[in-house]
Formats: sequence, structure tokens, C-alpha cells
Amino acid sequence: MADELTPMQRQYLALKREVPPGAILMFRLGDFYEMFGEDAVVASPILGATLTHRGNQPMCGVPYHALNSYLAKLIRAGKTAALCDQVEDPKLAKGLVRREITRIVTPGTVTEDGLLDETVNNYAAAIHGLGLALLDLATGEFVVEEFKSQEKLDEALERYRPAETLAETDDNRWTFSLDAATEALTRHFKVLSLDGFGLAGKGDLVSAAGALLYYVGTTLRHSLAHVRKVAIRSSDDALVLDSGTLRHLQLVPGGEVSKEASLLGVLDVTKTPMGARTLRNWICRPLARAADVNARLDRVQAFVDDRGRLASLRNLLSGVRDLERLIQKVDSLRANPRDLKALADSLRPIPDILSLLNPGSYPLTPRPETVSLIDRAIADDPPVMLVDGGFIAPGYNAELDELRQIAHEGHRWLAEYQAKEQAR
Repeated sequence: MADELTPMQRQYLALKREVPPGAILMFRLGDFYEMFGEDAVVASPILGATLTHRGNQPMCGVPYHALNSYLAKLIRAGKTAALCDQVEDPKLAKGLVRREITRIVTPGTVTEDGLLDETVNNYAAAIHGLGLALLDLATGEFVVEEFKSQEKLDEALERYRPAETLAETDDNRWTFSLDAATEALTRHFKVLSLDGFGLAGKGDLVSAAGALLYYVGTTLRHSLAHVRKVAIRSSDDALVLDSGTLRHLQLVPGGEVSKEASLLGVLDVTKTPMGARTLRNWICRPLARAADVNARLDRVQAFVDDRGRLASLRNLLSGVRDLERLIQKVDSLRANPRDLKALADSLRPIPDILSLLNPGSYPLTPRPETVSLIDRAIADDPPVMLVDGGFIAPGYNAELDELRQIAHEGHRWLAEYQAKEQAR
């Protein structure tokens, strides 16, 4: 039977064995992502793609340039999508084009624009004992928290509402072991010990964090370059509000409570997505220590007393995009030309923003060299897709300018030649 399979079919089956059970393998073939067999039968009605057959093999496909919209449909349907891409130029391939699983997208590891609410963190979670680890892959936020009872842990899960929670099973139990989890964390952060993160003697937190990091980075093959630290979140620092309190006080949207009817809806006049997420977290985890409350009120009062400075700051912030998620795209090598332009536009006002703040109190570093490079290298109105070309600005690369001139002259000569021939 195996001898009757084509080389591409053998390649597909080998790659299919690499993905988790139930994951839909999206197999790149030219300008399409194709799905075969049971994957096609399951995905076709979700994607609105026509189910066809080649022989007795069901199949369906979607255009690669519209991947995000189709991924959104699969994720909202609760499916996992494994992306298999061509990792060499088909024109240079000797025989079958080499393909690899580049990443596996689950509800908790979505990073694509249009699939996420920019005002809410999208957490993947892992639990070990009474330890909870949370990772927002789109922003790089990685936190752990330990609870005194199962009830408190359950309340936290209601509060954070992770899009995906990693449970310990027979297949992955080894990744939760203290040794394996410690190895995953120290290797990622390039440290000899976890003591610097405050994790010494906190076995449940280490196990949950290490298993989650291994799952997202190794099992699902996502880039974690932008995850640069793990922070311990202490219940002593904030009041713990259970889901019932959040709902009855209508603090944040959820269930029958709309955003407009919630406290968040009244207070949220933030100018950036990062600010919106921070405000939501502040409402859900109000400060518990008087000193922390007073310090925050002092910062608020400083702006209340200087409305002109407040107006100037809000005006500058209105041009800042979602820097956390833009940086994640750059780190994972998935930023498109428009993302780079958005990054430059967001970094540009930072010096002026710092001039209105106490610079030592805010971890912002101006990056004028990055802004200058993007301004010089990327065209003013670049396309979204790299394959569309034309995103490198004229004057940035002399060799490219010369090739463009040759192409332009060639097109002009051909047009003139066609006109002459038609006139004969």
C-alpha cells in the first residue's frame, strides 16, 4: 500500500504524524493551504470551503494570502491548526519541495491581527498543584501565582479566563517534573539558577511555568524570543475578587454585563491597547497595600493638577499602536512591512512622552536609530504581503534601484514595441 503513495502523499502523512491528535493540518501547496482526508471533512463547513475529492480522498483548500481569516474561523470553532509551510524555494528544489510544521495554533497561542481583542490578555495557562502559570504569547507577559486553596485557584481561573489550560496527562507528565521544568526555564532564560526570579523552593510554580513554556515553544513550535522574564504575582499585593464579585459589581464586561454597563466601560478612555489591558487588570486586581494605593494616587494627582501636560501626553499616546504585540511579531520574524511602519510610528513619540514624565520611573528607552532605519528602508505606503513587493523605499539600496530601473525600462520598451506593431 505504501508503495502506491506518491512522494507528496508520503510527505503529508509523515508530517501529519507530527501534529497533536485532532489538529487540522494545513498543508501549503503553491498559493493554497490544502487539507486532506478527515481534516478536510471537518474543516470544510467551518471554513466555507468547497469539499472536493481526488479519487476517494476528500480535500479542500484556502488561499494562503487570506490565512488569518480562515485561522480565525478554526480557532473560534475550538479547533487546533497545524501550519505546514514550504521551507525552500520551489524553483530551486531538487524533486519534492521540503516542508515543515512551522507552528501549531491553538486558542491560547493566537497572535494574528483580527483574532484577538486588543483590550484583553489572551492567556495560555498551566496548573500544577496550587501553582498557576499564565503566558500571553501575543505580548510576552509570563507570570506565575501560588494559591492557598483549590477554591482560590478556581477563582483565579474565573478571573483570568485563560483561552487554553494545559492539564497534566500521562503523555506530558514528564514536562511537569521539577527537573524537566527547571531545565526548560533555565535554558530559555539562559541562567544557571531560577533564584533570581524568586522561584527558589517554589516547586509548583516552577513545574507549571516550565511545562507551559515547553508546550508553547517545543510542542506548538512558537517563537518565545520576546518572553524575557517570568514574574511572580502575589495575592498579598492585591485584593482577590472572585467571579461572583466581579459580576455582581459589574466591574468588567462578561455574561449579561455589556462594556457600556460596566465600571471598565465608564473609566476606559485609554489611548493605547496596552493602557486598556492595564486598566482592566487594575480593576480586577485592586491594590491591597495603602502605600501602593497612595503612590498611584500621587501619580494621578500630578496630572489632575496639570491639565495641559495631561492633554499633551494623551495626544502623543494617541499615535502609539500596540507595541507589545508588534514587538512579538518582530521577534518571531512574522512582522509585515506595515507592522514595521506601525512600530516606527509608535517609537517616534517616546522621547516627547518621556519629557512629560519622570523618566526614571518608566522603563522606556528611545530608539531613534530604529525609527530612522525603518523610515529609510520601508516605503511610505507599503503592502501587507511581502510577495507583493515594492515595500523597500527608493534610495535605500542602490542595487535594487538599478534592478527596478531595468524592469521599468523593459516594460516601457515592450509597451512601445507593442504600440508600433499594432500601428503597422
